[in-house]
Amino acid sequence: ITRDGISSFKVECQHEVDLFEGGLFTDVAFKHCRFDQVPDLVRVAVWVDPAVTETDKSDSHGIQADGIDAQKRLYRLRSWEGITSPRESLRRALLWAIDLGAGHVGVETDQGGDTWKSVYREAWQSLVDEGLVPKGSKRPGFRSAKAGAGHGPKVERAQRMLADYERGNITHVLGDHAVLEKALRRFPVREPHDMVDSSYW
Repeated sequence: ITRDGISSFKVECQHEVDLFEGGLFTDVAFKHCRFDQVPDLVRVAVWVDPAVTETDKSDSHGIQADGIDAQKRLYRLRSWEGITSPRESLRRALLWAIDLGAGHVGVETDQGGDTWKSVYREAWQSLVDEGLVPKGSKRPGFRSAKAGAGHGPKVERAQRMLADYERGNITHVLGDHAVLEKALRRFPVREPHDMVDSSYW
């Protein structure tokens, strides 16, 4: 550690390969709080950056649930990244939305386009049919976004998010925050980038 520094020690000796120099968020000191310290939120949303296939070589899905308070401070409530089916990804996002009181679930639709609307409806119906949604629950609204539609490339979008981190406007809620932080620290040096994209939306 004295000779090479803590980051090199973690990568070379502890095999923490998610530590990368030159990552966009490498120098960010993330703010944290417990869930019971989150103030009243005026809006909660869950966003999914999906993949269209489910194989060992597929892209990961990224799911991020955030809330914003009256002072426009963002709280990152839950994070998940992994390889799964598009339907299962949306089922997870919908269950989070019900649990957190989110008004909508959003999907980046660069791949698959309008197909996601029908997958979304099917995912919701499967949760209802299996009794996983409390009776009388209203289905969260569906939103979509295309990354190329005026939002710029991935790095440009992430730089906008970086500015909010640097101003102290974003707090990570303790729990599965490490999933998000590892994804941010490796961006854009190494894929997958799906977690960062879902966080942007």
